[in-house]
Amino acid sequence: MIPSSQSRRTFVKNSSLLTGATLLGSVPYARAIGANDRIRIGVIGVGGMGTGHVNSLVSKSEAENIQVVAVSDVYQRRVSRSKEICKGEGYLDYRRLLERKDIDAVLIATPDHWHARLTIEAMDAGKHVYCEKPMTHTVEQAIAVRDAVKKFNKVFQVGPNATANDTYWKAHEAIAAGCHVITSDLGAQAEAARAADEMVVPANDADALLQAMLHTHPAPQQPAYRQIRTGRHYAA
Repeated sequence: MIPSSQSRRTFVKNSSLLTGATLLGSVPYARAIGANDRIRIGVIGVGGMGTGHVNSLVSKSEAENIQVVAVSDVYQRRVSRSKEICKGEGYLDYRRLLERKDIDAVLIATPDHWHARLTIEAMDAGKHVYCEKPMTHTVEQAIAVRDAVKKFNKVFQVGPNATANDTYWKAHEAIAAGCHVITSDLGAQAEAARAADEMVVPANDADALLQAMLHTHPAPQQPAYRQIRTGRHYAA
């Protein structure tokens, strides 16, 4: 709920100051475990955004009394990279991470189509959840997530931090006033982010293809996903 003394805009802007790392290092103190206990966190999805969260959480480990104990991704290169950062365990199958009883909360930074399913499964497994934007793809999924929060009584927050920035509000107001707003490099920025951490899937590698299929599920499989991607492999 939004405090009555604040407008929705003010509340969202103030809330946006919390990154995933900050949220998981503070909110669960009151709801999850005792204030004197260390909060143990798992991160699911450790591409560019997820790895950034791992780095941030690790840097706050002493000050916030938190610890990243496990990471999960379908791409082994990413798992190995993040394991080295957090000195925890790594899994190709996120279900193994959720099975761990010692994990209090999870941060989800997977591709968007996984968000609703992972959020619900994580809460069902007894974890508190911070999920990257967007929360879901459909209204039906959003309702299912809402119902899961109520059912499992867990702390849950979504991270639309950038969209709460004043830039977007000013653009909205300018458009409403009849002004033309020019944007640039958005597509190039998104493509560059993908290219930096591309998952290469050789068509003749059964294990790699299986992991790619897991990455894509539950979205529809595309025949083009079997093609080899070259020239854009991330060099760790």
